Amino acid sequence: MAKQIKKRIAAEHTPKADLASPNTNINKAPEINAFDILGNKAWLAALGLMSFAAFIIFKDYLFFNKVYLFKDIGSDTLNGIFPYKYYTTDKLANNHLFPQWSYDWGMGQNIFALLFRDPFDIILFFVGKNHIMQGIVYKELFKILGGGLIFYYYLKMLKLSNFVSITGSLLFAFCAFMIVGGTWNFFSYEAFAAALLLLAFEQLFQAKKFLLFPIAIFFIAISIPVNLYLYGLFILLYAILRSIQVNGYSLKAFGTIFVKMLGFGAIGLLLSAPFLIENIFVILESPRGNGTSSFTHMLSGVPIFDVTDKMNFGTCVMRFFSSDILGSGSDFKGWQNMLEAPLFYCGIPCLILMPQVFQFLEKKVKIAFIIFI
Repeated sequence: MAKQIKKRIAAEHTPKADLASPNTNINKAPEINAFDILGNKAWLAALGLMSFAAFIIFKDYLFFNKVYLFKDIGSDTLNGIFPYKYYTTDKLANNHLFPQWSYDWGMGQNIFALLFRDPFDIILFFVGKNHIMQGIVYKELFKILGGGLIFYYYLKMLKLSNFVSITGSLLFAFCAFMIVGGTWNFFSYEAFAAALLLLAFEQLFQAKKFLLFPIAIFFIAISIPVNLYLYGLFILLYAILRSIQVNGYSLKAFGTIFVKMLGFGAIGLLLSAPFLIENIFVILESPRGNGTSSFTHMLSGVPIFDVTDKMNFGTCVMRFFSSDILGSGSDFKGWQNMLEAPLFYCGIPCLILMPQVFQFLEKKVKIAFIIFI
C-alpha cells in the first residue's frame, strides 16, 4: 500500500512532458506531405513529372526541328539502324506480312530475326517509311515514360512511399543507360525490359500473381538471346537477396520461388520460340557470333573473375558521376567509346543516399546486401 502511495505522489509531481517517451505521439498530429495526399493517384504525378522533363530534353526532336539520328560515334543509327527500319517498314506495307528472306539485304539474309530487336519499332511500322526519321524520337519517348512508370510500380511493390517511388521513377527513366544508350535505340529497350522483369518478379514473389512473369521473359527473349543469360543471372541473385530479406535463410522459401520462376519463365520462352530460334540462328551464322570477327577465343582465354584493366575500372568509377565527365562524342577519353563504355550514371542522389540503407537493415540482411552489390 505504501509503495502505491509513493508512486502516486511521484507521478503527480512529475511534469507531463517527462511522462511521455521521445517516441510517443500523444497530442501530435501525424506528418503528412503533399505526396502522401496523392494516394493511389501518385502515378499520375510521376507520369506528369517524367513527361515534363522529357519535353524539356527532347523538344527540338518532338517538334521536328531535329531528327533523332546521329553522326560521329552514333553514326550506326544513320548507317545501319535507319536503313533496316526503312526496309522492313516498306516490306510490311507492301506485302502485309512479316519480312522473311530477302536478297535485297547483303547477299541474301533472313531479316525476320531482327524484326523485334526493339519491339517498340511497331510504332514506326504504323507511321510508315517516310516518317521514320520523325517517329524515332516518339518511340524512345514511349520507352522512357513506360520504363519509368513500370519502375514506379516496382518501387510501390516494395512498400516505399509515394515520394520515394516518384523520385526513383524519375532517376530510372532518365538514367544514362536509358538516355545516352537510347541514342542507339537498343539500350533503352533493355532498361525497359529490366524494369518489367523486376515488377514481374515482385508480383510473383509477394502477390502470387504469375501473369506478368512469362510476359517479361517473352519480351526479353524476342529481342536478343544473350540477354536471357544476363537477365537470368541477375534475377536469380536478386531472388536470393529478396528471399533472405523476407524469409531469412530458408531453403524451402527460396526453392518455392525458384520453381515458380523456372516454370513461368519456361512458358515465356515457349511463347517467344518463333523469334528466339531465328535470333539464335542469326548469331550462330554471323561472323561476329561464330566466325572470324568473334571475340570467343579472346574472352575464353581470360579467367571469369579476372581483374579488369585500369582504363576500364577508371571509366566505371567516373561514369557513376556523369555520362560526359570523360568527354563526349569523339572527344571521349575513357574505355572504348562513349556509347559502349559503362553507362552507370543515374543521379548523384543515388550515390549519396545508397550507403544510408545499411543502417535500416538487420545484420544478416546487411551481409546479403553487401554480397549482392
